[in-house]
Amino acid sequence: MFIISTNYFFHPEKTTCILRQRIIENLFHLLLLNNQSLYQKIDLAAQKNLREQLLYYLELQARKNNAAHFSIPISRQELAEYLGVDRSALSRELAKMKNDRLIDYRKNTFSLLE
Repeated sequence: MFIISTNYFFHPEKTTCILRQRIIENLFHLLLLNNQSLYQKIDLAAQKNLREQLLYYLELQARKNNAAHFSIPISRQELAEYLGVDRSALSRELAKMKNDRLIDYRKNTFSLLE
């Protein structure tokens, strides 16, 4: 494994070259994305039940896509694992939500109706 010392990048007395500046920007961008992902996971876990977790996740995906009709980037099995539930429970709740006219879906394409 190759480890780069942070001292190489963070010396205020040295002039910052373009490459060093770009690496620092990329590192901070990755930290920001990771932090955002962790906060979303915490918010998801704070939801009271599976329906609220699903709505939270689907609303988040809708915001990312800037549309009420969107495709999710993961399979049903992966979504069940992400939510920490059984796939059959996930499918059952999705069907209930469809019957309640909260969502519509076909495979991995969803529409938020409310």
